[in-house]
Amino acid sequence: MSEGWGDETIVRTGPRALRVLRPLGEGGMGEVTVGARREGRFERTYAIKRLKPELRELPEARRAFLEEARLSALLYHPNVVRVHDAGEDDEGPFLVMDLVEGVSALELTREARRREWELPLEVGLEIARDVALGLRAAHEARDAGGAETPILHRDVSPQNVLIGYDGIARLADFGIARVLGGTSPHTRALLQGKRGYMAPEILRFEPPAPASDVFAAGVVLYELLVGEGLYRGPDVERQILDAPPPDLLEARPDASDGLVELTLRMLAKDPARRPSARALVDRLEVLLAEASLDALEDEPWTLRRYVRALLRVSTQ
Repeated sequence: MSEGWGDETIVRTGPRALRVLRPLGEGGMGEVTVGARREGRFERTYAIKRLKPELRELPEARRAFLEEARLSALLYHPNVVRVHDAGEDDEGPFLVMDLVEGVSALELTREARRREWELPLEVGLEIARDVALGLRAAHEARDAGGAETPILHRDVSPQNVLIGYDGIARLADFGIARVLGGTSPHTRALLQGKRGYMAPEILRFEPPAPASDVFAAGVVLYELLVGEGLYRGPDVERQILDAPPPDLLEARPDASDGLVELTLRMLAKDPARRPSARALVDRLEVLLAEASLDALEDEPWTLRRYVRALLRVSTQ
């Protein structure tokens, strides 16, 4: 049950209650607030996600929302935002998740562009490596009995890559993209908003596969390193389906041959040419080590150092 308590809102989750503190943000389908729950002698903060009011009565949206909780229960990985609890009250279903203190990859890129900071190669590679680690955990997930239960994210985008001040990038919003199979005006609008990250096979109405997530991760990596969107404009679908993958070297002359080749493979039209998430992790680890050694600075940038410097977060 959700109830007022003085000027506060309380969300009931079984025997424990969450005190809602402040709004945090919203996406295509959900609204997120910060909540606190007393655990023993301490109080811990969480993110509480709900469907937007206009979606709460749509059966397909509610199913997809609760599916996120079920899928996330199979994943316990440092590069995936964990769902701790789920419930439903008079305001509809909600999820209780890790609170990531930081920014999304989209916000990071926008702030870097505003301040005219170029993202160091090693920082972009560190974010991509973390995303790949999250995808590897999802694509190789197993259920409680040990049976293989591959999970497709289906909505890898800068908005769903959360970068903490602790220097760890995490994938968020597992399961929400499953609502894209619906036919309501709300789901069609969401589909249009995410088309810049959809693999060619999805636009051809073929079933999504792990390689589809890798394609989206390739778009995210390219955009991080270049500082602007890759597939934009009214003909996004045509670009994804027909235009050759971009040559990263044209926008980033400091990119190594190995990095250029990897982005071309991740953005390949043929899903069979893209690396698996496991192979992607291995390749990104090598490229990250090489980029750190080749960095011009005496102290190569790390994601933690970069995000704190860019956003002027105290290291204390």
